[in-house]
Amino acid sequence: MKELRKQKSGELQQQLFDSYSFLNQDKKLKSVGQIFDNNPPAGAGECAAPKLLHFAIQKDLKPIAMAEFWWGQSPKSEVRKHMQFYPACQSKCKPILAHMLEGIPMDDNPFLENPAEGKNIEIVFEDNYLAVIHKPAEFLSVPGKM
Repeated sequence: MKELRKQKSGELQQQLFDSYSFLNQDKKLKSVGQIFDNNPPAGAGECAAPKLLHFAIQKDLKPIAMAEFWWGQSPKSEVRKHMQFYPACQSKCKPILAHMLEGIPMDDNPFLENPAEGKNIEIVFEDNYLAVIHKPAEFLSVPGKM
């Protein structure tokens, strides 16, 4: 009985992978199973960004920008903060969005660039109790905030 249940569960999971699909700008439909080579992580495609983009493509809308932010208390296992923007998750949404956004010209991801690279800070004054530093605007004062 356990083996039969395992088999049936696997078959049902495969049907779900094959039927849950997303369009790209060329109206090419690709299932979650195809996107993840029949091994998607749990919850793949459940985020708002792929669903909203799929809806826009279905309705022949042309999105010009998309951003996600967290509203409410942060989950204990997440880094999300109330009223903060965040990028699409790497393991679930990124592969789906790569299919959906295929061929659409986009700006480079500013989080992958280091605007302070090649620039130096200048120590104006320093003693045992105080340091005065001239920091260029491109240097972050708080990690991860741009």
